[in-house]
Amino acid sequence: MAHLRSILDDAGFTHTQLIQGEAGQPSWAPEGHWLYKDGFDNPRAQAVWLLRRFVLDHYAGAALSSFFMIADIWEKPYEMATKTIPRAQANGILNGLSYTPKPSYTAMQHTAALLQGDIKASNAYFTASVPEVDICARHALMRLAFEKDNKPMYVYYLPSAVGEEVYIKDALTAFVEAPLDEPVLLDMYTGEVFALSAPTCVQGLAAYEGLPLANYPLVLTERSAIILED
Repeated sequence: MAHLRSILDDAGFTHTQLIQGEAGQPSWAPEGHWLYKDGFDNPRAQAVWLLRRFVLDHYAGAALSSFFMIADIWEKPYEMATKTIPRAQANGILNGLSYTPKPSYTAMQHTAALLQGDIKASNAYFTASVPEVDICARHALMRLAFEKDNKPMYVYYLPSAVGEEVYIKDALTAFVEAPLDEPVLLDMYTGEVFALSAPTCVQGLAAYEGLPLANYPLVLTERSAIILED
């Protein structure tokens, strides 16, 4: 995104917006589908992919980001150019027969609630220590700093395969520039919000210890930055 932005700006297209068009992840795929063999076609993997995609698109500055699609095309056989298959891969966030929500539907709700308001990427200092994770994972750890309505917001996750179920308790210490007012941790997959203790001071940084690590986005921010329901 940054490279494309640079190309457009250098060519004088400074007002041209970059958008993310049709993209998605199925919650089920028929045998023979290119994702079938990798085990990525399950409801949790779809939700994890969605959460990571929207957070990254927003951080990269996409003017619009979309997800394919609302509901599975399951009410009749799926006609392709050269053949018809009984059931297409399940790309929807709603089940194509019952129209009931999948985990990706609630993940979309959590994303919409979090990313509303005046939110933008920030260059605020944010790093983390994950001593119990192997060295390759430590270097791969995604750390994204945002500013939302003038409040700091830090997003992190382990970018492992979306088909894996990764959730490690008490795995991470986050180091940020300054203590947060009423610090909380938001789990974007479950929608749960956890109150955090005051940080310790480590070499002038605010350190929040004992945080979980997952392969989907977790958000460290201030209580007033998010919408809560009982």
